[in-house]
Amino acid sequence: MRIIEIIRFIPFCKIISFLSCSALLCLYLMWKFPPVTAEIGDWEQITLNTFYDYMDHGPPSGSEFYLSFDGRDPENDVLDEIRKRYPDIVFHPNSENTKYGECSTGIVGDTYRCKLGAVVHAESLSILMRWVALAHAGSWNCGGDHWLFKAFGRWIVFSRRVGCA
Repeated sequence: MRIIEIIRFIPFCKIISFLSCSALLCLYLMWKFPPVTAEIGDWEQITLNTFYDYMDHGPPSGSEFYLSFDGRDPENDVLDEIRKRYPDIVFHPNSENTKYGECSTGIVGDTYRCKLGAVVHAESLSILMRWVALAHAGSWNCGGDHWLFKAFGRWIVFSRRVGCA
């Protein structure tokens, strides 16, 4: 009778052991890889790689653009790097764009004051997990979201959905 009770108890011990090990593994992974951590420079890399992807896969027509990264002008060293990568296109910081006009909201008679000129913007929207980010890039009539994945210290665009009006 004693052996039968021990045999019935063995599966229960296996289940408890498995669940305990699984819980410890989950706690270790949560400690080692917190859900949202951004390293220094991640936001800038995400924005720049999103801009590069947008320009490499069907840039807007034109030869002169004003740039806006995360709602502000790109740094001078970043602007120089962009100019070297695209030597046939003239890039300016968005703050140099002084052309204003009236833009329509799509509702008849409803307008607002906006900057004219070819403005290309890129924005880091969110770092969802440690290695996955969502960003946006576009111009006045084209744009879309880009999903990026961090591998080997670099942010790489692995999915994009860009459309034009």
